[in-house]
Amino acid sequence: YICRIFDSWQELLDYYRKELAEKIPKNEEIFIYQGSHGGQADWDKEKDLLYRDSGFFCNATTARSGEIIQVLKELSRKHRVGTVLNSCFSGDLLKELIIKETQDEDKTYIRNLCLVSTSLFGGV
Repeated sequence: YICRIFDSWQELLDYYRKELAEKIPKNEEIFIYQGSHGGQADWDKEKDLLYRDSGFFCNATTARSGEIIQVLKELSRKHRVGTVLNSCFSGDLLKELIIKETQDEDKTYIRNLCLVSTSLFGGV
């Protein structure tokens, strides 16, 4: 088992690409836990569209929901990924992922991704 703390989602993705992508077998399980402060996304409630990403503030870095979704999709295309987002407004990221999934032609990541949020859409 590898247990590592990353300061950003980009650092996690870089580590995966450089150190793990070719070393761990396909369908290996990866667990990600994020505990941080979160910021609210702005939704057009009539059209159910996101016009400003939700934000998650970890240490000195800020991750936008699009960056987090990119990491989760890349990892879960090859591996089973369990992710817990423990922050305010993390439900907005889950909602964005659900909406993007309906629009995304490449759905190979869906069966391998389990995402748990500790907040409701637009809430804490």
